[in-house]
Amino acid sequence: MPVAFASSHSKYHPLFDSEEGDIVLRSKEDTLYRIPSFVLSNSCGHFRQLFAKTPCLISQSQSHSPIPMSVQERDIVLEHLLRIICGLEIPIWKSLDLFEDIVALAEAWDAPGPLSLLRSSLTAPLFLKEPIRLYGLTSRLQWDRERKIASMYTLSLPLLSEPYLTQLQRLASKDVLDLMILQRSRRDEFKNLIDEEMTFNAGNAHHFLCGGCATEIDNQTWQALKLRMVFELDKRPLGDTIMDKMDEWPEALACWSAKCPNKGCERLYYDKAATMREIRSCMSLLPATV
Repeated sequence: MPVAFASSHSKYHPLFDSEEGDIVLRSKEDTLYRIPSFVLSNSCGHFRQLFAKTPCLISQSQSHSPIPMSVQERDIVLEHLLRIICGLEIPIWKSLDLFEDIVALAEAWDAPGPLSLLRSSLTAPLFLKEPIRLYGLTSRLQWDRERKIASMYTLSLPLLSEPYLTQLQRLASKDVLDLMILQRSRRDEFKNLIDEEMTFNAGNAHHFLCGGCATEIDNQTWQALKLRMVFELDKRPLGDTIMDKMDEWPEALACWSAKCPNKGCERLYYDKAATMREIRSCMSLLPATV
């Protein structure tokens, strides 16, 4: 970290101008931050090593006016991290860009305490609006719990469409593959579940008889509805459109109205309420995270 003299235009940040401070940091925008050296060394491995190798930085600061050390960061980034290090109130997060810059500085300073506090903020609603970027960040930092949460929020996105495809290209190939496997496994598992004869016997049994007249039923409408559900899950892996929009599908309308053609019977083939409960149950069994 280079040492440089402050210019005549340099001003101290009002929150970081304590007389107890014996180290001064200077931002790219020429703002000065006076900090006690023990606070920096206790929080950051970078400063601990720096002060151990060059103790004159502290001794000179104690006997003379501290010579500023330049930090190649903007004020907004440096101030946020110093607030965390010094136990001050942290402003409400404004963007994931700023958060990533602060994380990068905390990593460069080897500051595990501030990083753990930053980690606790990762699932804020603002950040969950950008789940692919959040997934990439948590993957790089190996924060598994937050990575799983971020992966769950990607299920509502068409990953192979813009702008998400461009975002995926910035991720490590293994992380992209994990997301693709998650989406594919949801579709395949759902298809297996709705094909089970024990669960959906009226539609999946090879020779299911009408409960009213014992005539073998025609299950083509159920087969068509299954194909539509798998298609919808492939298009939107979250699966919410299956439960919320199904009543609008022509395949669903045909399935729920399908009935025995025998006059005097005309019994409905499928119990809509019971079938919907089973479909919802199948959805709940699908993997939700990487």
